[in-house]
Amino acid sequence: ACVTPADYADVTIESGGTVSGEGGLALNIPFAIRSVGTQTAEGVTATATLPSIAGLTLDDANATQGSCSINGLTASCALDNIEPGERVTVTLVARANSAINFAVQARTGADNDRVTSNDGAQVSVSVRSGVDAERWRKVTEREVNPRGMTPLYDAIGRIVSLAEKDRPEKAVIVI
Repeated sequence: ACVTPADYADVTIESGGTVSGEGGLALNIPFAIRSVGTQTAEGVTATATLPSIAGLTLDDANATQGSCSINGLTASCALDNIEPGERVTVTLVARANSAINFAVQARTGADNDRVTSNDGAQVSVSVRSGVDAERWRKVTEREVNPRGMTPLYDAIGRIVSLAEKDRPEKAVIVI
């Protein structure tokens, strides 16, 4: 036979699609690093960087194997060796204090990985405002009680004004 099967190390990084969360709460942003070659990937590393946006923080990073550290908005992970077909999950824990959409950029590599075309990924993150409907206060009769020449208009205006203070993404007002 003239054809020799390929024998190589290769790691790839995959994102789990869009991550959604609430402002002010922890967001878990996962990435999977897989060894897709025929040899053990040696000295595997992964980095992930959040964009520099006011109110966005990177609180923690952990991996199912190896260790991670944080410097500002970048997590760096040393994942040791990964056997062919094996997978390591890296999870970032971020927090945004308001509604925002952004993308996290991530890269992986190994000391013996020569295939770099599959070493990058990004995950989209969508954060809604942190308004918790359970914390909304009840509207009092005084706040709803009509006044002036246009009682219905005044009542609607007061309710809308109260809702705007909470800044919900969506509001349903039933009259």
